Amino acid sequence: MHRAVVALTFLPAFLHGATRAAEIPIEAVRLSDEVLVLRSGPMDNNAVVVATSAGLVVVDTDLSPGIAERLREVIEEQLGRSDYACVINTHHHVDHVGGNQAFPEAEIVGHESCAEGMRGIAATLPATVAYFLQSAGQIRSQLEPLDPESERARELAGKLATMETVARDFAERMRVTPPARTFADRLSLDMGDTTVELYRFGHAHEVSDTLVHVPEDGVLMVGDVYDAGFIPYFFQGRDWEADRWLEVLDEILDGDPDLAHVVPGHGALMSREDLVARRDYIRALWEGVPKDREAGLSLPETLARHPFSGFPAFAHLLASDEVQKVHRNNVRYLWNRDIKSVAYTLEEVLLASGEQAALEKLAGISSDESGFYSEELEFLDSARFLEGRGARLEAAALLRLAAGVYPDSAKIREALRGLESSE
Repeated sequence: MHRAVVALTFLPAFLHGATRAAEIPIEAVRLSDEVLVLRSGPMDNNAVVVATSAGLVVVDTDLSPGIAERLREVIEEQLGRSDYACVINTHHHVDHVGGNQAFPEAEIVGHESCAEGMRGIAATLPATVAYFLQSAGQIRSQLEPLDPESERARELAGKLATMETVARDFAERMRVTPPARTFADRLSLDMGDTTVELYRFGHAHEVSDTLVHVPEDGVLMVGDVYDAGFIPYFFQGRDWEADRWLEVLDEILDGDPDLAHVVPGHGALMSREDLVARRDYIRALWEGVPKDREAGLSLPETLARHPFSGFPAFAHLLASDEVQKVHRNNVRYLWNRDIKSVAYTLEEVLLASGEQAALEKLAGISSDESGFYSEELEFLDSARFLEGRGARLEAAALLRLAAGVYPDSAKIREALRGLESSE
């Protein structure tokens, strides 16, 4: 198994010395006698542990070894056992795999693309350490004038302990620890009295997206595919596999009428009804928008046929301008889905042939725009995609090209400054 060891040496003096991991706040939520959700970390992550007769199964390990070690403490306090059998990663992002090394006795399991995706983590760590150090400094300044016994001071102290632990972990002892056992499409884990089903979901949030289903307990872990406070989105997609999404969701929902708990990678827990609403939303747009275009409807007419108000399950999100914008962009993307994205086309050229070739490609697209569409958000998404895989030079080059396409975009200028300042 390949483990990339990261050792950085630029920690400030106040971070050297004893760890503060014991001060990291962990919220434990019992879904059943066997299933425990642990909410923690600066990104409100949800880790899940399932107690089986064959050992403990942990789904996602949060952002860093220190947080994961704190998770272990709470798991063992809550369940009274420490027989870790396996760790499952729902996808390869560091905030879900960063604590893998804290479970050395467990077999790590994930989709076959998870290990490939994790190779880009090491390149992002210096910038991440800088971010957490900056955040820790800001929290420390907020703490100074407060009564240490106040509720606000205790809340900030927990955040500070988390920020400092992550910065120290990333700088001194982070080991990128990929899955030792992988699967391509489906994997069923026989854990004695419990079956744990892993599904390749298809490219949604990431190519390594995995849904983890425990039918005996009516629990489904969805990673970052869904969020309780948002809707599914298409507009930042590359090779969406929505047919696959619908196939997997239909199989799980139809096959488990007792499914009650849906656990996203971050934030509030979801219900079966929440999952049904997201499946039905995907199907309505994925199948309906292309039919409207084939029938000769214009984009404005298609948008009018699919108002967000037509999805009553999301009525609680109607007041959100951001969600409304995402919905409109979903329709726009699907209406344009047979047309190539300028951003993703340039991304491919940059990776294959470099910045000059991408500049020439952009000039060619500009002179004949047929067959292409351009979205500012897709340039930003593509830059994050490249940066996440360690291709920082290509990400910066893409943003320079984007600045020419969108000269008035503050978001693109800010993203470019952030990349260039961290080099």
